[in-house]
Amino acid sequence: MSNNDKPHQAPIHGTEESQPGMDSLAPADGSHKPSPGLSAPGEQPTAPGSMKSPDADNEKLKSLDPHRKGGEGYA
Repeated sequence: MSNNDKPHQAPIHGTEESQPGMDSLAPADGSHKPSPGLSAPGEQPTAPGSMKSPDADNEKLKSLDPHRKGGEGYA
């Protein structure tokens, strides 16, 4: 047997299974993603401390702020 023989190849699946990310678990209409424009507070999903929800922070997030690029105290 030569090095070019591949007796244990992985099975071939459809292209929908080979796509990266978790989008296959999300709604197809994209309703889980926030829109890029401005919106009222609480209208769209947000991450703590994000631009759309700047006051949603806690002590742990504040302690990590110096380590964020562009955060307060970032050197």
